[in-house]
Amino acid sequence: MNQQENVSRSPEEMSVDELEALMASFDDEIVETVPENDIADADVLAIKSIEDEVITGEVEESILAKAMKAIASKEISDEIYENQTSGDDHLEVGEKVKAKVKAPKAAKEPRMTKFTHSVEEIVNVKAKPDFYLLEMSDLKLDEQGQKDKHKAVMTMINAMNVKTKAKCLNLLSALNGAAKLSTFIDSGVRYILSGDAISNADMIDYFMHQKRNKVKSYGKSTATPQATNLLKLFTELKMLNKSGATYEINNDSLLVASFKSTSA
Repeated sequence: MNQQENVSRSPEEMSVDELEALMASFDDEIVETVPENDIADADVLAIKSIEDEVITGEVEESILAKAMKAIASKEISDEIYENQTSGDDHLEVGEKVKAKVKAPKAAKEPRMTKFTHSVEEIVNVKAKPDFYLLEMSDLKLDEQGQKDKHKAVMTMINAMNVKTKAKCLNLLSALNGAAKLSTFIDSGVRYILSGDAISNADMIDYFMHQKRNKVKSYGKSTATPQATNLLKLFTELKMLNKSGATYEINNDSLLVASFKSTSA
């Protein structure tokens, strides 16, 4: 097929081979030469392209320019087609394909609850290894004594009612930095650290009138069970000593010492 036959057809209708042949025929007609090293080959082609495109004072797109664009378009289309995956059915010519690399998400540890883990498993993972040492005197226990103490404390925790047990696990976990102390436990600890002897009624009144300390207050129906469960918990963990209806802080308590050090 000669140049005249090619010209009669639109460059967009030609194959890559026909377009390259058409361009080669234009190259054969370029008779001007430029001294070596004066102008780069790319500049020669650019100048020739500009000369071809200037017609009657207006810049028009020449057959050669169209051929060059058509070849580039077809080559880009072929490259995208070769590189796209089987699922990329709607890529268009000239579309920029950017691979989005997402960092793998770290697997979340399954939440430990009473439904998925035993109390012993939760305590062993969340609490300090020596959580069962509740008073200064426990530090003097020998190896067997510590084993017995550990067993006794675990038995005590398992015997707690559901709400008190949940508070106990939260408190022990928080002291080990494995959980955030619940609002009620935090308020209750702050209250008993004042050092005054208190009663169950005092704790209830405290929760009902916390606004004076810029803390949310609660109704009696909420304050009463919270106060009762906390006082029971603090007593069993040796944080408070109970005498009749009165509770006093246990200065021999290792947990009290821990809370005092963190609140100082």
